[in-house]
Amino acid sequence: MGRLILILIFSMMLLNVGCQSKQLVNNDKLVVLKRSGTENKYEKHKEITDKKTVLAIKSVLKKGEDWKKSKISMTMPPEYKFYFEPTDGSEALSVWYNVWFTNEFAEVYIEASNLYKQFSVEDSLALRAVIQ
Repeated sequence: MGRLILILIFSMMLLNVGCQSKQLVNNDKLVVLKRSGTENKYEKHKEITDKKTVLAIKSVLKKGEDWKKSKISMTMPPEYKFYFEPTDGSEALSVWYNVWFTNEFAEVYIEASNLYKQFSVEDSLALRAVIQ
């Protein structure tokens, strides 16, 4: 039952993103790294090149204006790190997103700009479905 709800939520997000204006040019792939062990070491977990999925994650990250400017320190290193890599050969600087999943929520921190956000349960489920 829970898996069906997750699939339904993610499908609705993809439909919503597909219906939005074409302001977001999507020529990126999503590169996800997963923490290896309890140390701060990461291994490439997956690369996502499906344009609708990448656009859906970008939409979740840009949704709302509740990013907080704050320097945080978590007790554990992030479970996942991800970034968007251009596929058009450009040399864009990558923004690294550090991700922790606590209870039902995803917490994301952008260390380079000291931005932190705790996502809603719905957006957390969508993010978890893609990067795990």
